[in-house]
Amino acid sequence: MYIKNKLKFSLSFFLIFSTLLYCQSQKNKKNEIVKSFFEDVFIHNKSSDELFVKYADKKGSGASTSKDTIADMFNKCVLQLKADRKHLIDKSVSFNVENYNSSSQPNLRHFDKKVGKRVFVVSVNSKTECYVLMRKSKILAFHYITKGKEGPTYFLY
Repeated sequence: MYIKNKLKFSLSFFLIFSTLLYCQSQKNKKNEIVKSFFEDVFIHNKSSDELFVKYADKKGSGASTSKDTIADMFNKCVLQLKADRKHLIDKSVSFNVENYNSSSQPNLRHFDKKVGKRVFVVSVNSKTECYVLMRKSKILAFHYITKGKEGPTYFLY
């Protein structure tokens, strides 16, 4: 009886530990994808088409059914990102990426908790530069609006 209980406890512990390790590795993988995306945009100056193929969630929001429409929107958002953050076009910039729910950055925009699980905060020199919404291992959106000065923030995709 004692061995059976110990075995159950060990098996339960192993399953929980394995699940935690898997979740952590998925977050780290997404952090690296977002970091790589920003490096490709600002440091390596890759084309919007290359970025779309490598990083974009090609399903979009579901409202757009055309892959061309999704690609056009993604490309326009990349151009806007570059225009809004010209100061990041520098070979010495170091991007820091954290999950929104565990971010150490101060004064974050407000996202719904459900969405916050999929949001990543991109910062440079302890200054928040951008937020990225992920779906699985692809970037769904990085263009967003905030209602009012401190209201909720919504991604556009």
